[in-house]
Amino acid sequence: MARQHFAADRCFYCEVEGSRVVIRRDAASDGLPSVAGTYLLTNFAPMQAAIEAGQPFSVRDVRQDESVDESLRRLCVQLQIISYLNVPVIKNGQPVGVLCLVQSTPTNGLRSMWPWPPK
Repeated sequence: MARQHFAADRCFYCEVEGSRVVIRRDAASDGLPSVAGTYLLTNFAPMQAAIEAGQPFSVRDVRQDESVDESLRRLCVQLQIISYLNVPVIKNGQPVGVLCLVQSTPTNGLRSMWPWPPK
């Protein structure tokens, strides 16, 4: 429902388990590869820092954004994740998950990516 509501190409929820995130399944447009799996947060330092700080992390184009390190850039391009918004879910002051909304194309900002209010 979130993918459709925000007109995203892909939507998924990551469970934070220590230094890793687990994606059990994703909802994606036809033709996009699944991102389900387990990923080490320590491989993606800027994203890990944002999650631990409880701050949203958005990228308009992973191929050009300097806040995206090379290992994350390669993975995103491989999985057709070009722009995204990651929103940490905090419980008792600790990150327990991350809601991820993804586009397979660059965006000009969050408003153009997901207009509000929805139509």
